[in-house]
Amino acid sequence: IGEVLVADEHQPDAQARAVKIGEVLVADEHQPDAQARAVKIGEVLVADEHQPDAQARATKRGVAKQNASKVQVMMYAIIEDGGRQYKVEEGQVIEVDYRDVPSGQSITFERVFAVRDDQGLRLGQPTLNGANVTAEVVGAMQGPKLVVQKFRRRKTMRRKTGHRQIHTRVKISKINA
Repeated sequence: IGEVLVADEHQPDAQARAVKIGEVLVADEHQPDAQARAVKIGEVLVADEHQPDAQARATKRGVAKQNASKVQVMMYAIIEDGGRQYKVEEGQVIEVDYRDVPSGQSITFERVFAVRDDQGLRLGQPTLNGANVTAEVVGAMQGPKLVVQKFRRRKTMRRKTGHRQIHTRVKISKINA
């Protein structure tokens, strides 16, 4: 049937419910008639799990995006800020630790661990030299309310306070690799 078969983890008869994708067989988890619901992207067929009009949703699981009948790789970077790592793409809005920067100004993230683009995946050891990510500050915002309760048994001591952490919302404008 093909060269590779990815088994369905819920059904033992996944061979009968496989979809031919070029020379690769991928089992559809939900529908036996997934052959009719496959989408052509360049030269690769990607099976949609739920919808027959999968042309618009074909980028849900992979890194391929249909653009003028050629396969284009989505560019992303993995950056660090405030001891946490973020996977970012151009145009994405993320929340980072609070910085006293007015809205509209740009900030640069220098610690870039990995970049994926049309040349492939490049990993740093630990960071990539010369790579940075530029973002525009959208504004400051408060996070969800955290309730802090202090209690000591048999002492009639109860304290209830709340806390809302302030974050800075930024929009990724450019990934320089």
